[in-house]
Amino acid sequence: MKHPKIIIAFCLAVGLLSTAAIIYLLSASASINLQSPLVPYAAPSRSNSSPSPTPILKLNQSPTLLNLPSISARSLLLIKFDNFFSPKPAAVILASSNPNSRRSIASLTKIMTFLIAMDKMNPNQTVVITPKITETEGASMHLKTGETYTVKELLWGLILVSANDAAEAIASAWPTGRDGFIQTMNDYSQNLNLSCTRFINPSGLDEDDMSHNISCANDLARLTWYTYLKQPFLRQVTRTKTKTLTSSTHHPITLYNKMGLDQTYPGMIGVKSGNSDTANMTVIELLKRNNSYYLLILLDTLHPKNDVKNTFNYLFKTSY
Repeated sequence: MKHPKIIIAFCLAVGLLSTAAIIYLLSASASINLQSPLVPYAAPSRSNSSPSPTPILKLNQSPTLLNLPSISARSLLLIKFDNFFSPKPAAVILASSNPNSRRSIASLTKIMTFLIAMDKMNPNQTVVITPKITETEGASMHLKTGETYTVKELLWGLILVSANDAAEAIASAWPTGRDGFIQTMNDYSQNLNLSCTRFINPSGLDEDDMSHNISCANDLARLTWYTYLKQPFLRQVTRTKTKTLTSSTHHPITLYNKMGLDQTYPGMIGVKSGNSDTANMTVIELLKRNNSYYLLILLDTLHPKNDVKNTFNYLFKTSY
C-alpha cells in the first residue's frame, strides 16, 4: 500500500470532523428545546354548563324588618323590588327568618330546570317520550310513550302543572344525558354563587329520606330574579292561567296553572310551588302592587296559603 501515513491521517481527520458535527447538532437541538416557548393549557369549553355573564342581585336590608304574625314557614324571605326586571334592581329585604337555612325545596327545583333549558337548549328541539319518562312519579302532564314534544311545550307543563315527567324528558334530551343535565344544574349554582344549593335530579322529587334537592331562601330569591331577567318566556308562562298544547305528534293537552294567581292573592303573577315528604310545602310568590314587585319565599311550611295571605295583609295593612 502506498503512502500509509497519509491514509491514516485522512481517516483521523474525517473522524474528528464527524464527531464535531454530531456534538454541534446535539448542542443545537438542546438549545432549540430549551428555548421553545411553553404552550399554555387550554381548559375544555364549558359553554353548555355555564350561564352567560351574571348580573349581581344586591340586597339591602330595611332598617326595620316586619314582625310578621302567624307564619308557619320555618324559612321566609320577603323582598321589595322597585324595578324587578332590571339588571340592577333596587331591592330591599322587608322580612326574613332563617333565610340561609338549607332545606329541601321540592318542585322549586324546576326554576333551575327551566333556566338551563331556555338558556342552552333550542326551544324547538324535539324530545321523544320513552317508557321510563312516563313512569315518573308525582305531578304529570301525562306524556305517552312514543309521542314527540318540543322543549318549549315541555316547559309549559314544567311550570304550569309542575310536571315531573316534563322535567325528566327535558333532562333526557341534554347532549350528555340526564346525569350531564344534573351536573349542569350544579355548575349553574356555582356560577350564580348559590352557595346553599345542590341538585340530584331535575324535578325535585325525593329520592329517599336522605337524598333530595336543597337550597335556601336567599339562593332561591337570586335564582328567581335571574331567571325572570334572562328568560322573558318565564314571565309569559307564569302569567298564563290555561294553556292547550296541540300537535300531530302528541295527544292534545290542556294545562291549568297550579298557582291560582289572583285566587292566592290580588296582584299575584307567579311563580312556583312544591311539596314533598322532606320539604313539606314550598312557595315562591311574585306579586305586583302599584309600581313595585314583592318576592316572597316560604320554605318548610304547613299552611302556605295562610302564610301568603297573612304576610301580604300585614304588609299592606289590609285584609283579604
